[in-house]
Amino acid sequence: MVRLALILALSINSRQIKPEHLYAARALTDYVMDSLDYILSRDWWGDAGNPHDPAGMAPRVLQTVEDGPKLRSHIMHGVFHRNRTAREINAVRDLLIQQQRIKVERTDDGETWSKC
Repeated sequence: MVRLALILALSINSRQIKPEHLYAARALTDYVMDSLDYILSRDWWGDAGNPHDPAGMAPRVLQTVEDGPKLRSHIMHGVFHRNRTAREINAVRDLLIQQQRIKVERTDDGETWSKC
């Protein structure tokens, strides 16, 4: 962390490491560690065995539409954090429609997914 604080100090032409450089280095280190924890926890991937399987993605979608209709863009961005392809989103949508667990309406804003 001291090395990172030194880099931060040098980036603003400071000749010494000051407390604010250490605080910034600590914040950056915490951010990196939290990001790694989030990425490697895999809970947000769906099924840990096959995170891209529509059946593994379905529970997250159902939980999301439980409290009201959601746009497809919300599913893609808010639920899966843009870590799924359009093909995967379509596959989970088609699976849930086939199981009669969601219905999809096309509006001017795009697809709206809601619970059946």
